[in-house]
Amino acid sequence: MKTVSVALKKQTAFRLSPELVERLKTKAEKEHRSLNNYVEMVLMSAVEDEPNEVTASAIRQITFLGVEMHSA
Repeated sequence: MKTVSVALKKQTAFRLSPELVERLKTKAEKEHRSLNNYVEMVLMSAVEDEPNEVTASAIRQITFLGVEMHSA
């Protein structure tokens, strides 16, 4: 028999304005996602966009040196 591993998720509640909930629902529908899935994706994206300490240190050094980075 095959064993399936399921990531446990903590149920939580937030207080959001009705207007924000409607806007989130609209965006979720446009991406064919559930509201829960859409909000989780947005939150994960916000958290993952933070640089780790090594990257943050490199950014500080570049800024300190006045070096401009350009995309190739």
